[in-house]
Amino acid sequence: LDPLKIDSDIDDSQEVSLPKINAIKPGPKPLIVCGTMHAFYNYKNIIELAKHWSAPIFADPTSQVKFSSSSSLIIGNYDLMLRNVSVDPSRIVRFGNKPTSKSLNNLLNKFKDRVVTVGKYKQFNDDTDIYIQSSNRKFCLAQISGTDKNSNKFWLESITKNSRKTKAILDKHRNHNVTEPLIYSDIVNILCKGDSLFIGNSMPIRDMDSYTAPSNINIKVLSNRGASGIDGLIASACGMSVESNQKNVLVLGDVSFAHDIGSLVDASRLNIDLIIVIVNNGGGNIFNQLPIEEHVKKSYKKFWLTNPNLDTESICKAFKYNYIKTDNITDFKEKFSHALSLKGLKVVEVLCDVKNDNRFRKNVLKELSSF
Repeated sequence: LDPLKIDSDIDDSQEVSLPKINAIKPGPKPLIVCGTMHAFYNYKNIIELAKHWSAPIFADPTSQVKFSSSSSLIIGNYDLMLRNVSVDPSRIVRFGNKPTSKSLNNLLNKFKDRVVTVGKYKQFNDDTDIYIQSSNRKFCLAQISGTDKNSNKFWLESITKNSRKTKAILDKHRNHNVTEPLIYSDIVNILCKGDSLFIGNSMPIRDMDSYTAPSNINIKVLSNRGASGIDGLIASACGMSVESNQKNVLVLGDVSFAHDIGSLVDASRLNIDLIIVIVNNGGGNIFNQLPIEEHVKKSYKKFWLTNPNLDTESICKAFKYNYIKTDNITDFKEKFSHALSLKGLKVVEVLCDVKNDNRFRKNVLKELSSF
C-alpha cells in the first residue's frame, strides 16, 4: 500500500451507503480535536465547521490539518497550554485516532461523556463512548446545515489568547543554543509544499506536537503511532520515500536509529531520496523529563538512557551514504538545506546539548505554571 495515498475519509460516491447524520448540540464552547489522519483533503470541511461553531481546533502534527492551513482557528502549542490552563468545553468533536498529547488525552478522558468521535467504520477501536459512523465531509456538512451559527467568540478568543501567551514564553526562551525541542520548527519551515516528513516516536513526535506552530506549508506528516515503538522507523520512512517524487525526511532519535540499522541495507537497494535526521541526545532523553534518576542513580545511564555511542559516520561510509554532522541549530539549518539538494539517502546527525535543551524545557514549563 502507498502510505501517501491511504485515505482515512470516504469519497462522495461511497457516502450514500453511510447512515444519515443528525445534528448534535455543540453548546457555547465547542472544541474540535484532530488526531492522526492520512487523507490530505479533510481539513477544509473541518475548518468550515470550526468557523460555523467558533470552535478552536487542536490538531495533532499527523492530522494533516496542522500544516495545511493558515486559519487562526488552528491553535498552536495546545499541549503546553493545557498543562497549566483549565478548559471546560461544552462539546468535543474528535476526528481521527487519539492524539499524541498527554494533556489533550487527559482532557478527552475528563470530559469523555462530551466527546463525539467521527469515523468511517462501523465501530472504533478505542474506548470512545459516543461514535458516529460518517465521512468527515458528510458529518461537517450535516452540522453546518443543522445547527445555528455561533456568533459568540468569547470561548474561542480565550483559547487563542492563552495560546499566544504560550508562544510568547517559548519565543522569550528561544536561543541558538537550544536544539532538540526546536529543530522541528526549522525543518517544517524549510520544507516545501508536497514534501513528506516522517516523525519518530518517543521525544520527536512529542516535541513536534508541543513546540511547532501551525502553518499552511502543506507538507505530509506521517508517524508510526498505535503501539508507538521505536523499531522499524527507517524501514517505514523508506516505504514513504518509494512512492514520493518530492523531498522526504525522517527525524528520529539515536536509539531509534540504532534499533533499525538493518534497514539501511534495504535502503541501499532502493532508488529513494531521503534525509535521515538523527537527533542525538545521548540515549533516552525522554527519561530525563521524568523523576527516575533520583530513584535508580546507579543503573540510570546503563538501563534507562542506553546511549548507543555509535560511530554514525563510519556506518554511513560503509553504505556510501552522505554523512553530515552539526551541533547547533544555526549550523543545522544551513546543512539541512544543503542536504535537500543532494540525491539519494543522506544522514544528518545533530549532536544536542542535552543539559541546555532540558534547561530550556524546564524554564518554559516553570514560566507557564504562572498562568
